[in-house]
Amino acid sequence: MPGKDFFLPNLRNYMQNLQPTLVSRPSRSNVLSIKNFLTVLTYVFVRQGCVRRPLQQPCDAPFEIISHNNKLFTLLIKGKKSVIPVDRLKPALWRSRIQYSSTPD
Repeated sequence: MPGKDFFLPNLRNYMQNLQPTLVSRPSRSNVLSIKNFLTVLTYVFVRQGCVRRPLQQPCDAPFEIISHNNKLFTLLIKGKKSVIPVDRLKPALWRSRIQYSSTPD
C-alpha cells in the first residue's frame, strides 16, 4: 500500500496543475421573462399567501385573465373581477383536448 511518500507528491503536482475554468452564463436574449410570458396567456394560477396545511395545493385553480398591466392582472375569480399582483401568478399551461373527426377510413 502506497504511503505518504507516494500520495503527497502526486497531490502537490495535481494541485499545481489546476487551471481555472470559465463560468457559463445564459444569454439575456434567451431568457424568457415570466412577466412577458404571462401577457400571452389566457389563464393563470394564483399562489396562496398563507401557511399551507399538509397536502394543500400551493395554488388555486386556473382563473381567466381579463386585463393586465406591468404589475397587476385583473382575473375573473368566482364571477367577480379581482386585481392580483404579478408576483402571485403562475402560468397555467395544459394541452387542449384533441377532437377527432368521425370520418371513416
